[in-house]
Amino acid sequence: MGQFRVFEINNKKYSNNSEIDGDCFVLTENGQLLWYCDEYETCEAVDDNNYTIEQSTGLKDKNGKVIFEGDIIKHTIGDDHPWSGKHEVVFNMGAFKLKGGNPYGFRYGEIMNYSPYNVIIIGNIHNV
Repeated sequence: MGQFRVFEINNKKYSNNSEIDGDCFVLTENGQLLWYCDEYETCEAVDDNNYTIEQSTGLKDKNGKVIFEGDIIKHTIGDDHPWSGKHEVVFNMGAFKLKGGNPYGFRYGEIMNYSPYNVIIIGNIHNV
């Protein structure tokens, strides 16, 4: 399973999933979110309604920051180019794509088609 982050809906913040003291979130192959407690060597299912799982795209922006599903990025091609603008990173039909941010309404473009040198993360869907 790839890198992911977890947003706590009730607390309105991202959980620290850095495995400090061995405690961390675990994502099973079928997508179930578990909390692993190293002290007791146990896994406990969590309330799926309180958490949002956001997968890493495996790509980085021009500052070297990992781009995740749910991030809002600014893509710059040129000052007047119609595809320049703000986009939400979404997972759709088996690929990470950029949604919205142009004068023609929603546009889905695979994120792999965009140069990381022209992309910068400016926020995420939880803090816009």
